[in-house]
Amino acid sequence: MNNKRDYLLLVLTISLFFISCNHSRKDKFSIIGRWKLDTIYQTGKYSDTFQRMITAMLIGGDKNRYRYSFRKDSLLNRLSPKDSTTDKYYIKDSTIFIQSGWVNVRVFDPQQLRYLNENEISLQGKDSVVFILKRE
Repeated sequence: MNNKRDYLLLVLTISLFFISCNHSRKDKFSIIGRWKLDTIYQTGKYSDTFQRMITAMLIGGDKNRYRYSFRKDSLLNRLSPKDSTTDKYYIKDSTIFIQSGWVNVRVFDPQQLRYLNENEISLQGKDSVVFILKRE
């Protein structure tokens, strides 16, 4: 009888250990905070020259001046040398939906969200442009 009880306690202890480890890993990472643009590139079938040209057009050559601030209230502040915007966002699974568009027509654009490590994320939209953001 003791063997069955010991076996059951061992299985229960191991199960609780793995459940707590998986739960704590999910809770550790949060997108909330300030981020800066580190890298931007185009994936897909384009040549390297074309990719560099797209990057230069998108950021004007100064990626270090682009900042993103994800707030707890589901607002995203985007700061660039030319302007700043505040839009809503939400995350579902591995997709972040960021509100964009004109004043009267606002839509949520999906972007694939990847956690590269605790201080880096990547966002990739339908246009295959990838933004690598680093935590400030």
